[in-house]
Amino acid sequence: NSIWLNDKPFKQDLENSLGRDIRLMNDANCFALSESIDGSGCGYDSVWGVIIGSGFGGSFVYKNQVIEGVNQVAGDWGHQPLPYPNEEEQELGLKCEVGNCHRPLCAEQFISGVGFTKLFNLKYGTNFRTREIVALEANGDERAKKEFDLYEDRFARLIGLVQHQAYHGLCAFRNTLPDICV
Repeated sequence: NSIWLNDKPFKQDLENSLGRDIRLMNDANCFALSESIDGSGCGYDSVWGVIIGSGFGGSFVYKNQVIEGVNQVAGDWGHQPLPYPNEEEQELGLKCEVGNCHRPLCAEQFISGVGFTKLFNLKYGTNFRTREIVALEANGDERAKKEFDLYEDRFARLIGLVQHQAYHGLCAFRNTLPDICV
């Protein structure tokens, strides 16, 4: 999500500054790899890490090795279209602003914290921060409750799609589900 770093010699700059070799990997890969080595995925052969924050993504790890795939995005599912969009979701006309995506109905626009907040404010003409929307929901605000219910529905659709793809051999694990999702 730090697109301002694209096409910059970030790794080289860090190595020069620190005076040593370094390795870089995206946050979802680091998270899933860490979980597979000594976290909740320890002891499992295949781990799928799901990461939700300012962005939305994931990573596959098999036998403590990140499976990157041809384009280094094998486990990243954040920029796929939201499955089975309802009429309201289609009418919103959301398009991803990330430079290498620009897809309509990009899942990150609905599931990431930034996307959820932006969508809430767009729909209700407000200017809340994420924590304020959470507080609204905790205090019984019907708008916030509705949006969190929709969030859960959208997330369930995405999980269901990945399970279907994994079960039918259409993704990295070919005819098997990951042992654990963290």
